[in-house]
Amino acid sequence: MHVASAGAESRHGGAAIPRPAVRVLVIDDEEMIRALVEHVCLERMGLAVEALGSVGEGIAALAAARYDLVITDLQIGRDSGLAIMAHVAEHAAATPVIAMSGSWTESARGEMERLGCRALLDKPFGIAVLEAAVRSALGMLLPPAGSGAPAGAGMAPTPADLLAAPGGRAGAATGAGTARARRILIVDDARQVAGLVAEVLGAEGHSVAEAHSARAGFHRMAGEKFDLALFDIVMPGEDGLALLARMRTLGLVDDTPVIFLSAHATRENRRAAQALGAAGLLAKPFDVDALVAAVTDVLAGRPPASPQPAHLQAFAGDISMLPVTELCRLADLSGRAIVASLTADAAQGELVFERRGLIHARLERPGTPPVEGESALSELTGWRAGRFCIRHEEAARPVNITRPLAGLLDLAPGADAPPPSAP
Repeated sequence: MHVASAGAESRHGGAAIPRPAVRVLVIDDEEMIRALVEHVCLERMGLAVEALGSVGEGIAALAAARYDLVITDLQIGRDSGLAIMAHVAEHAAATPVIAMSGSWTESARGEMERLGCRALLDKPFGIAVLEAAVRSALGMLLPPAGSGAPAGAGMAPTPADLLAAPGGRAGAATGAGTARARRILIVDDARQVAGLVAEVLGAEGHSVAEAHSARAGFHRMAGEKFDLALFDIVMPGEDGLALLARMRTLGLVDDTPVIFLSAHATRENRRAAQALGAAGLLAKPFDVDALVAAVTDVLAGRPPASPQPAHLQAFAGDISMLPVTELCRLADLSGRAIVASLTADAAQGELVFERRGLIHARLERPGTPPVEGESALSELTGWRAGRFCIRHEEAARPVNITRPLAGLLDLAPGADAPPPSAP
């Protein structure tokens, strides 16, 4: 729960009298939505906000205190937000209600209008749309201009306008922003989360693009220049960690910091993100202010672009995250000098790439002679477990592979190859 004063004052006999805070009750089982509404109502408008996650908590709060505005989701867990609206209509009919939902039925829409709902907002909605709805619903309760409270965002639509054309993604409002707008890419298969992040960062003055799969994010970053990228970790198909590993190998993010956003902020994922040179990992659900602070800090503290940033001197990961065959293809495509060191149990392998492609492969096991060339490559590409470490550097190694890599990988062992420690 967050509560703050509206910050406005009135005068009586020359003495400043604090204006009572305008109280807003928010009820939604999605913490990201609660955080967004809190950000708009509290940080941008100076209202006092109480945010709850269930219908039962909402009804108990309404029974215990008076609120100037209620904002509720239509579906809250297994319960309906219509129960909240019915309670308000029966016990506090003068309190305006704003409803939110990702889907509407005509019967629900009719029932909400019957219960006196002031606005229906389609999820995902923009910050500007939400702020306009709040200002319209509160009307004269908002502090007057020049009172010291946050300024308005212009003329708000009427309740009739909002009911006739609910929600809609509005252009990002202009916030305090940064010294100059930065280009940011958010890669997240959850469109609602991506939309909320885009709205929040857009309000800070940034230009934000969305990609809803690792594949789409790869193509955006391959063809455009971004100052910062935000990756979800768990996505259908390729995950965010594998996406960053692939782009690191190809040199597509040499001077672009990456922050991971994930509900799976495990110790293993944090270590993997750090090994890949990520600027940070924020656990979902995250506080809007924490997101803005992390983005601001990374953009402000990012070192100048250079051909080979320090974090690219070496990065490591699990072979299960980036299979050896895929690592070889990416390194070959990159056109860069790369040394890939591979380890599994007591076995050690090395693959050396020059700008023209793979030139050297070597595999060593204790007590046996080293294996080199195509034979070593064939064994290494069969590994399904172990660790890799990639260094972007020139290495003087004898050439023992001369054939094109593509033809060699066609002969690589299949998925049923023995584990790396097998003879």
